[in-house]
Amino acid sequence: MTQLAKRGFSVFAALALSASAALAQTPFYEGKTIRVIIGFSAGGAFDASARTIGRHMVKYIPGKPNIIVEPMPGAATMVAASHIFSNAKPDGLTIGYVLSNIMLQEILGGTVLFDSRKFEWLGSPTGVTGICLASTASGITGIDKWKASKEPVKLAAAGLTGDIAHDTPKILSHAMGLPLLLVTGHKGNPEMKLAVQRGEVAGMCMSLEAANIVWGDALKSGEVQVIVQTGINRDPALPNVPLARELVTNNEARQLMKVGIELPAQILRVFILPPGTPKDRMEMLRQAFMQTFKDPEFLEDAKKVKMEVSPTSGADVEKVVAEFHAVPAGVKQKLKEVLSAK
Repeated sequence: MTQLAKRGFSVFAALALSASAALAQTPFYEGKTIRVIIGFSAGGAFDASARTIGRHMVKYIPGKPNIIVEPMPGAATMVAASHIFSNAKPDGLTIGYVLSNIMLQEILGGTVLFDSRKFEWLGSPTGVTGICLASTASGITGIDKWKASKEPVKLAAAGLTGDIAHDTPKILSHAMGLPLLLVTGHKGNPEMKLAVQRGEVAGMCMSLEAANIVWGDALKSGEVQVIVQTGINRDPALPNVPLARELVTNNEARQLMKVGIELPAQILRVFILPPGTPKDRMEMLRQAFMQTFKDPEFLEDAKKVKMEVSPTSGADVEKVVAEFHAVPAGVKQKLKEVLSAK
């Protein structure tokens, strides 16, 4: 080989090595799009919080991918969770945003198409305060009015175990002797809100955060009122609204409230990744997720959409999931009876 040929080969080799090194250093997410599949229809609290988080989270993912939000409503986010578990590629490009309550149907022996212990848990944006509210026009303006009602009080729900609008009123009804008739089949908070406004139902149960987003003006005007809150302690924003656990003295009822209401409320809305997602991508997304909640611009936007911020890391979410699967058999059986009762 001539000197000139050798020199040319060396230059070619150097360029090839340089190109390979550059390719190796290109972030995986550069030029890609991450899909966030939310378990409810557009326009509600899920949609608002997913878009707000996604808009800022991209800043902390190497390569700064696009993030788009796609609604996949159905069965209190069960449809979305099943899709993430069985159909989504485990490549770090699909994220699910679902209710933690779906694990109740799983641990109670219901038919589910996933094993929550196999999901990769990205994290939860906040713990929530559960509430039940009713329209003033319905006449149910407090927990005493609900208890004293001569007719079952109609509340809107999706209709499956795992939906806060379904589980909370059923558990409260059993624990406190509240007359109740659930009107099921609604796909999300916007549909349930419409049912309340039309007078088809008296109210609904949901998170306080979602209520502030969906019912903000109506709460301020007094068109609807929060009649009871659930949780371990009273929310500072609701100092005069009775706390359900303060009204219950029965130990069994308190156990049911803990498993069916309080435990899932710690991570009510949670981001998941398909089983088998590469660990490096999962950790990259976990870090970006937690960094987002320290971002001043995100925090400002969160205020605008009335989004509560008290995030739980993916590792800590896994601990709550483990608690779900460690619930004693006796408690599971009783809770199953309560939630399946007509």
